[in-house]
Parts: sequence; structure tokens; C-alpha cells
Amino acid sequence: MWDSHPDFWAVVHNAWQKDFHGSPMFILVKKLQHTKAILKQWNRCVFGYVQQQLQTGRATLEATQNALLINPLNPSLISSKAQAKLAFLDLLRVEESFLRQKSRQLWLSDCDKNSLFFHSMVKYRIARNSIRTVQLQDGSFSLNPSTIKSHTVDFFKALHNTQCTVPIPKSPPMISLSDSEQVALCVAVSDDEIKATLFSLKPLSSPGLDGFSAAILSFISGMAGAREVHFDNGRLRIEA
Repeated sequence: MWDSHPDFWAVVHNAWQKDFHGSPMFILVKKLQHTKAILKQWNRCVFGYVQQQLQTGRATLEATQNALLINPLNPSLISSKAQAKLAFLDLLRVEESFLRQKSRQLWLSDCDKNSLFFHSMVKYRIARNSIRTVQLQDGSFSLNPSTIKSHTVDFFKALHNTQCTVPIPKSPPMISLSDSEQVALCVAVSDDEIKATLFSLKPLSSPGLDGFSAAILSFISGMAGAREVHFDNGRLRIEA
């Protein structure tokens, strides 16, 4: 959704230019956090509430069409209708992109409005990730949220406090690595390998907890200097 806006990549570029001082990993983490904060603020200002903007755009287009029915030869109304239609179609694309990302589904087909499908997938994900009813120990079912919460806590408390022993399965034979394979595991990862892996991800996939999509990280990787991506001590900062 964001990358459809002409100013998006400029916003990312400008946010990344802020200077921080410290270790290379500290600088990288701080730049990611700063860029994320700037993008959140920019999103609220530019896109705001998608559904509300869509309703306003639809109302503007309908009002222009109704006025044009009364005065069909008015050149000003003809131009206004064309502009309102383009603006409304842009909002439809924004809505579809928003729902697509929220539902984490791929396109059914290019240039096809799939809003109903994405709405359904969002509802499905919410339903799948929520517990609406539980079966109690007496065999009855409860829909009460408080009862569901207390029963879930009691169940796992009893599960982790059990005194019964669980037999440990016999481990399969261990596979040993050859000397050359062990050496290959210790070879430093090259910049080309990192970029190839990053660029192979789907643009809207989010490889880490930072929430950045692969498309944004690919763009940032082109701006990050060698000092910012240098990593050789085997540890990540806790902020990362």
C-alpha cells in the first residue's frame, strides 16, 4: 500500500539519513526504529482511515455524477467527474492493498478487485486465532470469556504441575559432518549471499519482528553502509 504513493521511498530515504553514534549494530537498530516511527506518522497523515476516505471519495464521485446528469455539457463538471473517478479508483487500490496485507493472502489475479475475498480472509484469521468456547471438566461447554480464561489457566497449571513421567524416545543415529562441511559452516556470510536471500523473499513478507516488509528492507540495504551492516561478534543487541 505504501509503495504506491510517489513520496514513500523519499520518506524512507530521508528517515534513514538521521545520524546515530555507537557500535555498528546499535546504529542499525536505531535507524530501523527511527525509520519505523517516521513511517507510522507518515501513514497516519497520508492514508489515515482507509474506509472513511473511501466513503468520502464515493460520495464525491456520486455527487459529481448527479450534477453531470442535470447539466451533461458542462466542461467543468466533466473534468471534475474524471478527477473524482481517478481519485476513487486510487482509494480502491489502497483499500485492496491494505486488506491484502492484513489478510496475508496473495492476489487472486492482477487488476481484479478482491476486497470481498480479503475481507473474508481477515475475518477467518480473526476467528482462527480466537477461542470462542471451551469444554469444561464436567462435559459442558462455556461461552463466557471469564470462564474460558480461568479454565485455560487452570488447565495449563495442572499440565505443568503433573508428576507423571514421560518416556524419552530413543534418538536416531547422529549424522556426522565431514571436515570440509564443518569448515564451510564457519565461512563468513558474504554480502552477495545476504542480498540474494533478502531479494528472494516476497515483497510483502516480513522476515523479522521489526515488521518491515522484504521490499522495504531491500531498499534500506542499498542505503546501509558497510559499517552499519558489519557483524562479527556472534551476538545481536537486545533492541534488535
